Amino acid sequence: MPADQGGIAWWVWLLGLGAIAGLAAAIRLVRTRRSVEEEKTLEPAPLVRKKAEPEADPAPTPAAEAPTPAMATAPSAPPTADAPSRIEVDFQPLSARLSTLGLTLSYRLTLFNISDEPLRDIAVRLGMRCADSAAMEGSSEAGPPCVSLDALEAGASHTHTGEIRLDPQVFKPFQSDGKPMLVPIVDMFPCYRDSDDVLHEMHAAMLVGREHEPPAPKMQPFWLERGFGQFGMIGCRMLSVKTA
Repeated sequence: MPADQGGIAWWVWLLGLGAIAGLAAAIRLVRTRRSVEEEKTLEPAPLVRKKAEPEADPAPTPAAEAPTPAMATAPSAPPTADAPSRIEVDFQPLSARLSTLGLTLSYRLTLFNISDEPLRDIAVRLGMRCADSAAMEGSSEAGPPCVSLDALEAGASHTHTGEIRLDPQVFKPFQSDGKPMLVPIVDMFPCYRDSDDVLHEMHAAMLVGREHEPPAPKMQPFWLERGFGQFGMIGCRMLSVKTA
């Protein structure tokens, strides 16, 4: 397969996965007791039987219809009521800048304590890498925590704004019609301790790109042959979320 086709195939594949997250730019990592209750409400309702009626000549039994194939969806993980997550993380990319220093991403990150108890030792680390064949399994080397809190009271929130940079030495551009394009992935690693001193850790991988106007499920890459520049409409799509 030509190199051009191989490169664009990865970009289209990743965008297809990212499009599952919809058009929302805010990335939420939520697994709460409320989600457990909501999953319970989605269980099939009990079969309702009619009251007995006077006997009559039995009607012919219609042939059973073949089940309609369901759309392929990712299997939903069973609720973990014994260790629900109590933090909600909202990550929003604000702008991007391509320069001699590499790709710099400005972002806003908000933490919400959605539990009914204070949480301790809260930290969030970020890393950025280029998409490749191990995009779903790999991760970047995260730096020191961009957010570090001794405690976050129940119902409280904390907002942090900052920048993260992908150095040009680690660029792995794809080729499309001979034109190089950059497909970055942001890795986010939140962690905290609950009131029982249990450490909770997560890893979220998010695809970052340039939004269309109006926004669409698929984003645009960063085209390197167009030179340096500032980009204002930046979005992200969730690729995977893992908990430890």
